Amino acid sequence: LIGPMRMGFEGRGYPTSGQHLGLVRASQPLEVLVSEPPEKDRPPGYKLGDVGRFALSANVEPREIKQGDSISVVAKLEGTGNLPFSLKTPQQSNVTWLEPTTVEQIEPRGKAVGGWRKFTYVVRLDRPGDLDLGELTLPYWDPERESYDVARTKLGVIKVKPSADAPDKEPEQNDGLKGAITVRKTLGASGASSEHLGDRNWF
Repeated sequence: LIGPMRMGFEGRGYPTSGQHLGLVRASQPLEVLVSEPPEKDRPPGYKLGDVGRFALSANVEPREIKQGDSISVVAKLEGTGNLPFSLKTPQQSNVTWLEPTTVEQIEPRGKAVGGWRKFTYVVRLDRPGDLDLGELTLPYWDPERESYDVARTKLGVIKVKPSADAPDKEPEQNDGLKGAITVRKTLGASGASSEHLGDRNWF
């Protein structure tokens, strides 16, 4: 329920309080019915509130860098409706997406609100080779078509040259459970298990 909007005049002959008020006008209250989009056929990653009709595009520069350097990904979301404040970025090892900076131009368009919002990311790439960044996606509910849809744009492949300062291979991670369980390759009596401090009666 949206309450009425009021306006009036202040000044001589237009008192704002007391029994004889000045010129005051008020609109009728508005009642808006809000319902949740259906759960049936809801795409993975959909967030409540992403409602409208949208299109995604992206510009990625440069396409060839050295290992450990960064690229710029500028994604532009256009359409009508409730434009989201964030996008879901594709995640993979040795690729780091920093928080984006945003600019926007959103205004009423007849009975709807629309415009565009631009997201500028800095993405660091630490793995050499031809790296496919994947795609940016935005699942949304289209109230005019009464169906779900997904706005998407492919980011393409980046050629990452090996850096002379980078190690030849990633350092091995220390696995604290390595060797805790061994695999028996032949049949026979069970081997003697090592006794731990917590297994002793006095402990």
